[in-house]
Amino acid sequence: MRKRLPSLRSALRLPGRQTATRALVAAVLAAAVVAQAVAALRPHVPLLLAATAASLAVEGVLHRGASGTLTLPG
Repeated sequence: MRKRLPSLRSALRLPGRQTATRALVAAVLAAAVVAQAVAALRPHVPLLLAATAASLAVEGVLHRGASGTLTLPG
């Protein structure tokens, strides 16, 4: 008898806490990118520094959490 593969929807479904965490991380990164764009268009150095620091902090957390995965520089 052949095993049935899970549907794409069930394969992509995450528990509630993981989904909320991913959404929060995505929102923080999106806000940092928007703040960097605004700070670049209207020269505002403190905002640019704060947005860059926030983006780097989130990227660092993401990189630390994915320590077992293969990444390519670039």
